[in-house]
Amino acid sequence: MMNRAHSAGIVFFLVIIITTASAGAQDILESYCETGLRNNLTIHRLNSDYQNALWAFTESRRTAGPTVDYSAGYTKYIREPIDLAGGHTGEIADFLSQLQTSTIKNGKFYYPNPNQYSSAIQLTQNIYNRQNQYNRQVKEESSKAVASQLDDFKTELDAQIREAYFQYLQANELKQATGRSVKIAQDNVDGIQLQISQQKQTKEILYRAKADLSNKEAQYRDWENACMKAQFNFNFILNRSFDERILIDSAYLFQSQHSYLLNNTRDTAYTGYHASYLKHNADAAGLQQRAIRSQAITPVVQLKATGGISGSSINFNNKRLPYSTFELSLKWNLFNNGVNNSRAKQAYFQQQSLEAQYNSSLMQVALNERSAYSDIVTHLANYQSSQAAYNNADVYFRAVRSKFDLQMATILELLDAEEQLRQADANLIKWYYNLQFKLAGYQKTTGKKLKLE
Repeated sequence: MMNRAHSAGIVFFLVIIITTASAGAQDILESYCETGLRNNLTIHRLNSDYQNALWAFTESRRTAGPTVDYSAGYTKYIREPIDLAGGHTGEIADFLSQLQTSTIKNGKFYYPNPNQYSSAIQLTQNIYNRQNQYNRQVKEESSKAVASQLDDFKTELDAQIREAYFQYLQANELKQATGRSVKIAQDNVDGIQLQISQQKQTKEILYRAKADLSNKEAQYRDWENACMKAQFNFNFILNRSFDERILIDSAYLFQSQHSYLLNNTRDTAYTGYHASYLKHNADAAGLQQRAIRSQAITPVVQLKATGGISGSSINFNNKRLPYSTFELSLKWNLFNNGVNNSRAKQAYFQQQSLEAQYNSSLMQVALNERSAYSDIVTHLANYQSSQAAYNNADVYFRAVRSKFDLQMATILELLDAEEQLRQADANLIKWYYNLQFKLAGYQKTTGKKLKLE
């Protein structure tokens, strides 16, 4: 009983280790995607555009609140006065000083006052302005449109990073597969040289085997170059140094013994991907049209209240020095030489154009989703064929190799069997990464993700 419990504990511990390692491996690609989204300059620009749109919306909301202005001034008039010497100017002077527009001093009449002081606070409050309400809604829709574009770009960039990563993994895997072919070709050369030394083969087949080895080595160098370029491209997308090392995510390496199936069902629900921003812009154009037409339909009601002091001298004993005013205004823009009508028509046709683009985008996304999903299903169905082709090529190569060692098969038969095995091996790797490309393409065209079991 103790041995069984101990064994069970070891198995459980190993399962935990394997599960943790797998989860950690899957985090590598996700971490790269996060890095790419964080470093991308276009996202920084779109983020700035979005913040700008949000502040524009905030600004439009604050137009509904009151505004308070403070003003102060001093005016010095330099003008010759009218001489009233010899007249009875006392009562006139008192009256004019009350008017605060002119004064009599030392028998001289000053108009306007030589000195004029003023200080006031004015409160302006919009009571009703339908145009401002529409403008706020326009700004809100515009900010939503920018947010939709930002989300769409992030989804595309995430898929692009995955594609670039799979291109690197595919090039690396095919480089290793070609390396295995080079090893087989080298074994052929070594085996033939041994047979020649034993006088079991003639030298001409050695040259044929060496030619095959040279071809395989050239193919290996080609895949080394492809792997290096894929590394440059991936690091470029992540905005990193071209030569920076790329970690291998073991969760995305091909495993011949694995059965590849989709682990989530197809989601055909509308998400607004590549279309929502058009809808928001169309709604903004419609609101803009209503804002323009509201100028002739509804008045602008505004209240102004002003309080302050004004006079030829700062004397708070003068009861007429402080003053206050209240103004309630209503304004209609009934006629503007057809300008408003022209602007409303422009907004109307812009709305019609954007709505047509929106409907077209919805249909295009739906078509892309169907096509991309069909490609994935068909590609998955081809897996058994690709795997059977490899297994058969492997059995055939081993059989021909045994016959060649017994001098029952020619060098051409051996090289042909070897090439079939190499091609079948490469086809399996290409099948797997083409599947990953199709999954990333599905995300890029639909905004949704499909995952494998």
